[in-house]
Amino acid sequence: MTMTPPNEDNSSGHVVVTLAQIYSVVLEVQVDVSDIKTALTEVSKKTEDHETRIRALERRVWAAGGAGGAIGGFLTYLISILK
Repeated sequence: MTMTPPNEDNSSGHVVVTLAQIYSVVLEVQVDVSDIKTALTEVSKKTEDHETRIRALERRVWAAGGAGGAIGGFLTYLISILK
């Protein structure tokens, strides 16, 4: 973005920003926001997939823990009977 420099006779040092320059910056921001929105959508999809996979893994871990507990209890009972 370029800004019009102050005039030679303007000793106050003010800068003039035209509507065309503002419009150009707004268009740049619009493109940036669109890119961010696209990236955020992709991240959101990956996060949802990640959460689904974690939940499936947690179900397997709990099932394996329950099965291990049941088998351990049964083996303890069986060993106590055999002695």
